[in-house]
Amino acid sequence: MAETVWPQKGLNSREALARIGACVETTITKIAGRFDEPLSPTPFKLGEKLDEYGEPMMDQGVHVLYQNGAEQIDSAWNAAVAHSKLGDPVRLCTVWKPKKCPPGDDRGRIYKATNLRTKKTWKMSESWHSCRGA
Repeated sequence: MAETVWPQKGLNSREALARIGACVETTITKIAGRFDEPLSPTPFKLGEKLDEYGEPMMDQGVHVLYQNGAEQIDSAWNAAVAHSKLGDPVRLCTVWKPKKCPPGDDRGRIYKATNLRTKKTWKMSESWHSCRGA
């Protein structure tokens, strides 16, 4: 069972997520495509743009930012994220983190997010690279 960690003075919610199993409640402040373009409500590009072969172009993934400074990013379109709205309350839990990272390099955590309005969940990494990566 995941333990909810409430932000304490001097400790923001993202820092509270440093331990596997730690959870915080926060809100969504940004929903976009991987390259900060508007996120389509379907897995295809807004306007159903076609590629050179006449096939619908797929969206280039998702990027979600949270009020507490945490974020998630993925190269695939995600229906649960696409159906979320700015300001939605979210329960964010750390489900994996890399081991033996150099001091100050804590990239690569994987968070499970549950939108408390829609009750939909998703798991994504907080960065493209894990610690010691590019």
